[in-house]
Amino acid sequence: MNFSKCRYYLMSILVLLMIGCQKEYKTPEAIERISVDISMKRFDREFAELDNASLKVLKSKFDYLFPEQYPDTFWIKKSNDSIQLALRKEVFNVYPKLSAIETELELFYKHLLFYYPQVKVPEIVAITNDVDYKNSIVQGNAKLIIALDCYLGKEHEFYQNISSYIANNLHENQIIPDVAAEYARKIIGRNTSRDFIGQLIHYGKQLYLTEAFVPFKEGYDIMRYEKAQWEWAEVNEKFMWEYFIDKQILFSTDKSLSSRFLQEAPFTKFYLDFDAETPGRLGQYMGYKIVSAFMKHNKVSLQQLVELDNTYIFEHSKYKPNK
Repeated sequence: MNFSKCRYYLMSILVLLMIGCQKEYKTPEAIERISVDISMKRFDREFAELDNASLKVLKSKFDYLFPEQYPDTFWIKKSNDSIQLALRKEVFNVYPKLSAIETELELFYKHLLFYYPQVKVPEIVAITNDVDYKNSIVQGNAKLIIALDCYLGKEHEFYQNISSYIANNLHENQIIPDVAAEYARKIIGRNTSRDFIGQLIHYGKQLYLTEAFVPFKEGYDIMRYEKAQWEWAEVNEKFMWEYFIDKQILFSTDKSLSSRFLQEAPFTKFYLDFDAETPGRLGQYMGYKIVSAFMKHNKVSLQQLVELDNTYIFEHSKYKPNK
């Protein structure tokens, strides 16, 4: 198949002409009446005021944040080192209060409990973690930990040595989608598919659940894209599907396909001359579109979707790309 670069540029122009607007969303009454009370604990503030007298109290409140192998002197020293002082200053500046985050967390948990009423709202704790963005959200053991220093804004000086495709997601509006994605990832579980289409569907399930949990967020937030990247994917969906068909890779078990189309990367590797202008992880996007098509054409609950075989989902999706 010959893909004209001219066609690509025309599509890019269309993207630039597309006018986006803030997503409008009205919470359904059945979800709105679910009772959720969110109050985040600011470990970051309490740790900032640490001294010998308060350490014992803080360790009793947040024992899971104090590994036993470190002596008390380590924590006192860490609380006052230059890195912590710099992190603290910037976090307190960007997040003097957490009311906006708490409001969105409340809405997220209402949606999560609607689909999974057995879930317990955890203790929610704000921390700093030395900009360990790979662990910006930690969920488990009745705790949800949010590292605020990983969401200071993509242009922040702390992120100047982080690749831009990663730094682009280190901002406040990404916190709630990241929380939802962490829950979705654990609900879906480990990927057991070896073929490419199965892996697409696996990630598509995660994204579909994330969207169900935070429908008040835009698709590009859920996908962890910039708006222009999302629009590129929307405009070029048919091209990508034709590429997969033409290259006969849907049922391939070639392990390199994961790094090319599914894993975090600055761009997607089609091995075409405009690769560097594409967003990364476009295989995940395609998986989301296939799962969305399946849910549109089949009477299946969210819980049933999670349990269904990936190949079955593809075969019954009636998926057709946007033209």
